[in-house]
Amino acid sequence: MKALCINSSSSIAEVCVINGEQISSEFVQSPHSEKLMVAVDKLLTTSGLEVQSLDTFCVVVGPGSFTGVRIAVATIKGMAVVNKVAKIVSLTNFDLIAKNVKDSHDYLTVLDSGNEDRYVALFSNGVCKKMFPMNDAEIKKYATENNLKIYANIVEKEKLNNSNFEYVVEESNSLSSLCMEKVNLDEVVNLNDLAPLYIKKSQAERARAEKILQNMQIEKASSLDDILPIENACFPQTHWSKEILQEELSSNYKFYYVAKYEDSNIAYIGYEKIGDAMNIQKVATLEDYRNCGVASKLVSFVLDKFMADDVDKILLEVNVNNKPAIKLYEKMGFNTISKRDNYYKNGDACFIMIKNKK
Repeated sequence: MKALCINSSSSIAEVCVINGEQISSEFVQSPHSEKLMVAVDKLLTTSGLEVQSLDTFCVVVGPGSFTGVRIAVATIKGMAVVNKVAKIVSLTNFDLIAKNVKDSHDYLTVLDSGNEDRYVALFSNGVCKKMFPMNDAEIKKYATENNLKIYANIVEKEKLNNSNFEYVVEESNSLSSLCMEKVNLDEVVNLNDLAPLYIKKSQAERARAEKILQNMQIEKASSLDDILPIENACFPQTHWSKEILQEELSSNYKFYYVAKYEDSNIAYIGYEKIGDAMNIQKVATLEDYRNCGVASKLVSFVLDKFMADDVDKILLEVNVNNKPAIKLYEKMGFNTISKRDNYYKNGDACFIMIKNKK
């Protein structure tokens, strides 16, 4: 194997070159934007290798420093464009901890995130099953309820400062050996799928989302112009026609509301009321405003009307492949009651979800 491995997700980056049985590593202080490529060039030259002669690229995609992760991923992507035949291995810092855990049971791995929420991953039989942010109290509760041990890297012990965690020493060859294991198992990714791992938004993204939600206004749609541009942008292949939308807006039992931000319509929601039930028909958010909580706020707005109205239940349909939406609806108390195959034009099925008042 001839591989280049990079982990710049923390203040000290590791660059590793594998050339057969010879493994060379270098550790680089930040700023990585200035020093990382110098270390890469030095190791490749010392090992007698060039980018085009490598058969594997390996990069740690997070979680960790947003800037450091982006630099590492961008570096590997640039090299992979030059050397298109090399395999690409995507690792996480959770994988590096798990590599050093000697435990055959299910367990949690924890990483410092710089604030009260930790980065947490659930491992089962050595495989990462789930990743999420949690504070220490939530981690302890989750681990206790599921009878799980909690592992962390010993270098983060002072930052984590939690007696409930068991700390492991990360061996010096963890990055290179894990890279080789992944290649042997053919656990590689395509260049287009290589991306930083974000368990939670960056501080700038969180601040933007908070600003949007604080200043967003929800108003009843007054004309076709309020929702048509959003409909066309969000559903380019399956959007409703002007005639259908106009009928929707003119109906006495169908209701449409738009989310306005800085004098622009950024999302809309539509629902109908028939007998003792309400049915959410559509929720659409412009791409620039997704993952900011806009859809969640719109659904919550309709749920408030549901609770205040003389109806017993509220239903909706959701694509079975739309995992984020399903998770959102479950969090809001909806339960799946049935599935309809070939519901959408592309052949996808949908789940029928319901929330009962009583």
